[in-house]
Amino acid sequence: MCVGIIGGVCGNKCNYRVEAEKYGFSAKMFSGHERNFVKNLGSLDLMLIITNCVSHSARNLALRYAQSNDIPVKMLHAKGVSAIGNSLMEFATDNN
Repeated sequence: MCVGIIGGVCGNKCNYRVEAEKYGFSAKMFSGHERNFVKNLGSLDLMLIITNCVSHSARNLALRYAQSNDIPVKMLHAKGVSAIGNSLMEFATDNN
C-alpha cells in the first residue's frame, strides 16, 4: 500500500518513512511547496494532509486530486510521528 503525506515533512521525512513501513506502507512525501506536486502523487491508497504545515491552495489541490481518484483522505493538525502512525494503523486495520 502507498500513502501520500503532504505537509510537515521537512525534518521528519526519515521518521515518517520508518513509521509508514512499520504498517506496511510505502510513503510519498511532499512539503506542499513543490511546483506541481499533484502530478507526482500517482496511485495512492491513502492521503494524509498535515493542515498546519500546508497552504490552503496546496490542500485544495490535494483534495481535488484525491476526490477525482477515489483516494481516502485524512487531515491531521499535528505533524508528529505518533499522529502519522495512529492514522496509518487505523487505516491498515480498517482495510484488512
